[in-house]
This record gives sequence, structure tokens and C-alpha cells, in this order.
Amino acid sequence: MLGKINPKPALTLDEDMGRAMVKMEKLQKILAILPGVDCGLCGSPNCQALAEDVVNGDASLRQCIFLQKKRVAGDKTKITEAGKILDAVWGKNIFDGRAIDLEE
Repeated sequence: MLGKINPKPALTLDEDMGRAMVKMEKLQKILAILPGVDCGLCGSPNCQALAEDVVNGDASLRQCIFLQKKRVAGDKTKITEAGKILDAVWGKNIFDGRAIDLEE
């Protein structure tokens, strides 16, 4: 027989309520600039998860492909830098046909 199943909190930004509130405010600001398309190309399943990871120091906004595209278009980031970020998230072989079988 299984024991009691305890619920897990959906979102815990910090154990300290004051710090959690500061992080929640930062998370809302980050969500306002993310595209909200939930493509997963950044390595997170959706924009909300990326924002949480950024607030907790586990990710960078530079991982968002859409924000990278804007930075490259505005001449703030070189395309090679954007490629290095993709390599760090997905691995170097993700787009060369070895990591994904493009024939299927």
C-alpha cells in the first residue's frame, strides 16, 4: 500500500518570504519581455520556466532565441555569440543531422 502523498508547491522562489516577493517581481518583469511562444528552444519547457530559472540563477535571458534575434538585429550581439549560446544549451551537434535524424 502506498503512503500518504504530500503535495509539492508549484512555485518556490525562495524560503524567505521577503526574498521570494522580490524574486516574484523580477519574474514578472522578465515575463513581460519574453515572447510567450513557449517554443522550448532555450532549453526550458516554456517562457514561465525560463523566467523562473533566470530569477533563481540557473539560466540566462540570452538563452531565448527570440531575444537573441532582436539583439543580433540591433547589432548588440554577434551571430557567432548566439550560436555559442545554442551550443551550450543543446550541444554542438544538435543541428548537423547527427543529433536529430532529419529523415524521419
